[in-house]
Amino acid sequence: MNYIKYFIDEKNQTVLIVSGCSRRCKNCPNPKTQDYRSGNRFDDNAKKSLFELLSESDGIVISGGDPMYISNRSETIELMKEVRKNFPDKPITLRTGYSLSQLKSLPAGSEVCQLADKIIEKK
Repeated sequence: MNYIKYFIDEKNQTVLIVSGCSRRCKNCPNPKTQDYRSGNRFDDNAKKSLFELLSESDGIVISGGDPMYISNRSETIELMKEVRKNFPDKPITLRTGYSLSQLKSLPAGSEVCQLADKIIEKK
């Protein structure tokens, strides 16, 4: 999985913006996030830095691109598990292009729905 950036927003949420999305929405606010190869590899150093930010914030928002894009899916799920384990009181918000019913029909979709405290369907 690649990411574009991570930061703490005005609501004191750590935001991770991943790259990769196949939807190609006409009015996409972040077209540079569509190519899964753009940005940097989300490696252990990036995760460590993200977790340092998360320790100072009120929760995490995983957005993109699309965290549920096929090449992001397994790493997003693993990240959500690690966040839940290391920061059990911090809410996880997932912003995805999938509707809730589409998400539930994906392999491991039910698990994603259980891990996320809030799912926002991007349109």
